[in-house]
Amino acid sequence: MRSPQRRSPSSRSGSTTGEGARRNSSRPSIAIIDEARDSDIEVIVHQQTAQDMPDLLEAGVAGFLHGRLGPTLDDQLAAQIRDSGAFLVPNLGLGELRRERVGADPFLQEATPPAVAARLRESFDALGVGAGASRAAAAASQRERELSDAFSRLVDAGVDIVLGTDAGAVPDHFFGYTGHRELEIFVRLGMTPMQAIIAATSRPAERLGLADTGTLAPGQMADFVILDTNPLEDIRNTQSISRVFLRGREVDRTRLRRLWTGQD
Repeated sequence: MRSPQRRSPSSRSGSTTGEGARRNSSRPSIAIIDEARDSDIEVIVHQQTAQDMPDLLEAGVAGFLHGRLGPTLDDQLAAQIRDSGAFLVPNLGLGELRRERVGADPFLQEATPPAVAARLRESFDALGVGAGASRAAAAASQRERELSDAFSRLVDAGVDIVLGTDAGAVPDHFFGYTGHRELEIFVRLGMTPMQAIIAATSRPAERLGLADTGTLAPGQMADFVILDTNPLEDIRNTQSISRVFLRGREVDRTRLRRLWTGQD
């Protein structure tokens, strides 16, 4: 951090705290933020607990990856995030699926290689059976209430919420599927469908400084999907994908399926 090359502003992600960590565990990240500010570098923190967020916001963090949503995220903290201009990536798409049975979802088969889907069915669906199933259901109900309360505070406060992937966090993290499911969760927790779509498209591009993507407009990269049904009527309609275009060229989805299944 002492001798960075002077280029255009960039972003860095630093891990801060684990569950149950002490509050002063944010000190290394604050030192990084202080150094980065002098070099015109934004710092984005991979957050594991909400208790360090006020100090990190005071230091000038640009955003939180895996910002923890729960009872400790109160109205005061939501307002502080908004006023600082920081954004927050909830990363709910994978974690919340651990509380659901996903094996019967046809969209999982559409978006995930068969070997990965089989492992996910075995690991996720097993949580819904056996002696611990009732305890898991009770915990999921409590978690849903906590998520709803915290998420509503963020939305009402006007915090920039961004859909992200938590890439590399766990094996078999199936990004496409969890992204669509997270849109569902965003709406279930209080966003309108349009707010959720913005959180997944134009807002991430804006917050990452990507001027040529995120919206459909002249001069932008032609990355888009064509849907059979309207997601503004039901956010789950983002899964009714008819065609996919990347850099203006249609993606051969049939070919991809054949590769996934070993037919090519």
